[in-house]
Amino acid sequence: MGTEQGDQGLQRRAVIQALLSASFFGATIPLSKLFLEDVGPLQVSGLLYSGGGVTLLVWTVLLFLGGKIPADRWIRKTDLPWLSGAVLVGGVTAPVVLMIALTVTPAATASLLLTTEGIATALLATLFFSEQIRRPIWAGIACIAGANILLSLESENGWGISFGALGVVLACLLWGLDNNLTRRVAMRNPQMVGAVKATVAGGSALLLSWAVHEPSAGLLAIGALLLMGGLCYGFSIVLFISAVRTIGASRTAAFFGVGPFAGALVSFLLFQTAPTLPLLIALPLLITGTLLIARVHRAPIR
Repeated sequence: MGTEQGDQGLQRRAVIQALLSASFFGATIPLSKLFLEDVGPLQVSGLLYSGGGVTLLVWTVLLFLGGKIPADRWIRKTDLPWLSGAVLVGGVTAPVVLMIALTVTPAATASLLLTTEGIATALLATLFFSEQIRRPIWAGIACIAGANILLSLESENGWGISFGALGVVLACLLWGLDNNLTRRVAMRNPQMVGAVKATVAGGSALLLSWAVHEPSAGLLAIGALLLMGGLCYGFSIVLFISAVRTIGASRTAAFFGVGPFAGALVSFLLFQTAPTLPLLIALPLLITGTLLIARVHRAPIR
């Protein structure tokens, strides 16, 4: 009885961690767009991840000095292939693709398109990482896929799929792969894993920004992006890894589906833009799909 209650407590805590992680990350989409008019997308991505990396690095050092990281939670040599893959696809490539897409995509639309990440994570987890998908989840995936098609349509110059929407979807596919690779190192200390991911990702993006001669951000913008990265990326990564450790990659991604709605809400508040007709039609589909997936994942894992 005590063990069962303990398991349920861990499940609830993991769900809360996933929801908080999603909300922090979702808010970065509209907040990042505020800087993209004056700062290059590579530099925005690099500063956000660098802020997260510094925060997590300091956190890791403090935990290490306090003896709070057991030896079995340290990153090992056998973890490096999984961690390297996660850093490359989710830390370096996906954020850059997303920031480029954001330059031509409304913040609210981009935020809601991030629901694609849950689909990508679940499908990849099933196809390549031996996680099972139940029937209601397929219905949820269908709802989210239909909504994403609506959000991707471009009608101004004739009907078609917008370039920006394709970029957001591609970034989500890369993050779906990242989520599954990260699960392979989820038993390691989350601050340590997050510090490696964010620091390498931030440094790589800033190096690319310098190589292509992007315009440099002012000191105020640099400080704001580093601070935003420390909160929205640093804490978000730790919370996400902690949730993955308990409820798995596809389950965490399902609850991570609230992030796009948090981002859309922040976008409407910041930019005070009226929702478009496709967005109004897509929103109930996205909510239905997210609820279908999340409802299945309430069940305890055995």
